[in-house]
Amino acid sequence: MKEVLNKKLYGVLIMFILAFLPFNAMAQSSSIEDSYRDFLEDFMGLNELTERQTSFDIHPRNPKPGQEISVKLSSSQYNLSLSNISWILDGSTQSSGRGNTSFTFTAKDVGNASRFGAIIHTPLGERVERYATVTPADVDLIWQANSYTPPFYKGKALKGPQGSVEFIAIPRFSSPSAIENSNNFNFTWSLNGQNRSSESGIGKNSFMLNDPPRRLYKISVTVEEISSGRSVSKIITMRDNNTKVLMYPSTSYGFNWDRALKNNEEVLLPDDQEERTFIAIPYFFDIDSIFDESLSFEWEINRNNIDVNYPLITFKRTADHSGRSLISVNAQNQNQLFQRGKTKFFLNYRGR
Repeated sequence: MKEVLNKKLYGVLIMFILAFLPFNAMAQSSSIEDSYRDFLEDFMGLNELTERQTSFDIHPRNPKPGQEISVKLSSSQYNLSLSNISWILDGSTQSSGRGNTSFTFTAKDVGNASRFGAIIHTPLGERVERYATVTPADVDLIWQANSYTPPFYKGKALKGPQGSVEFIAIPRFSSPSAIENSNNFNFTWSLNGQNRSSESGIGKNSFMLNDPPRRLYKISVTVEEISSGRSVSKIITMRDNNTKVLMYPSTSYGFNWDRALKNNEEVLLPDDQEERTFIAIPYFFDIDSIFDESLSFEWEINRNNIDVNYPLITFKRTADHSGRSLISVNAQNQNQLFQRGKTKFFLNYRGR
């Protein structure tokens, strides 16, 4: 209805203006009408109205680099199914055809904008253009478990039961290698779909996970650039890993850190050796070192307790130690009930 009224008002104003023009001006009425059309469209906001009545449905609205972007053109004013529609990407025509209301393209790298648009030629000969710009952004979500691994360990420290993990969000909005100022962004953190408002806010690019044990942890962050309103999200799924204890026997040159004993493995004490030392190394406990005060060790030989609360133990060849003995050790984090581990092996004393 508003469009009909606008068109009627436009026609009345044109007739009113032309009625007061001299005859020679009437001969140029077509060009004058065009001029007054432009004036009236600006004055009455008809261009703005057309913009509002022709729109893009962009998915995703905030793409990541290399992501496929789908655009759907809709209009409450024009019959698009009968209109010829050309799609433009960065100044180049990509496709054209009647009823061509859909368009897809691939997002560029971080910070590189893509300008796309649609040129509509209606059955009544009208030409309508609409353009939009999308600029890809991304966020790196890295994490580090506050768990112990020995210096020689080549893997990543993992989260144990009741363990804590720190997550850090690194926005990438300007360029792939730019270091962004975290104070220019608003960070929204959630765990398993629940918003963590106390850890969220401007400049809060880190999140500490130290919740009670769960079957699954789903950590997500949404980063919004304050100046532009652009946003991007990232999700990480994580599970608890079992804490464990691995045993390493001494050698003539120290400990062989490249190979831990398997559970129930048999170790020989050769005839030419009077003793052998073993060290129990805990993995993924929330401790600072194997000598942490919160860590306890319980050693047994043939299921009899040994009065040793230490990660290292030495077995000597004696009359009481002959044949084959079962050695086991239990490690327990006294501050975290579920952080524990056990391993055992057989020590074979050879006769002289």
